[in-house]
Amino acid sequence: MKYVIYSAGAGGFRLSEKALVRLHKAGYPFEELPKEFTAGAWPGMCSASPIEGEDYTYLPAVGALQKDGKLYIPNFFDASLRSHPALVKVFQSMEDKAAAIHCKLCTRKLENDTPYTLLVHEDGSETVRIPGEEPYVQGFVFDEE
Repeated sequence: MKYVIYSAGAGGFRLSEKALVRLHKAGYPFEELPKEFTAGAWPGMCSASPIEGEDYTYLPAVGALQKDGKLYIPNFFDASLRSHPALVKVFQSMEDKAAAIHCKLCTRKLENDTPYTLLVHEDGSETVRIPGEEPYVQGFVFDEE
């Protein structure tokens, strides 16, 4: 079995700063940007705040971590990474504390070989879609006989 983590409410998919630190330490794919892209490069946009008990700072405007002069941005746009073992482990261990404020995250349990996609709605909520699960194609309803 595998689990897919998705946003079940308005506001999109976002993790708390503590969850981001755990995710980074667990080996989830983050894009690493050099020092010139850190908070100092975006004055006024990215105020960094220290994370209690950690050697990271959090940049809430971009949902990223900063450490040792580098910026770490998690890849949440690749739907296949929403079932990454590190993400699932962090979510299951932290439960509601894994989600950022005003964000509701949920899991959907699937068979290991089940392909899926994420449908992102206008309000930021998401639906985990399985091919052949819905009775429509490209928004057109067709008669079932």
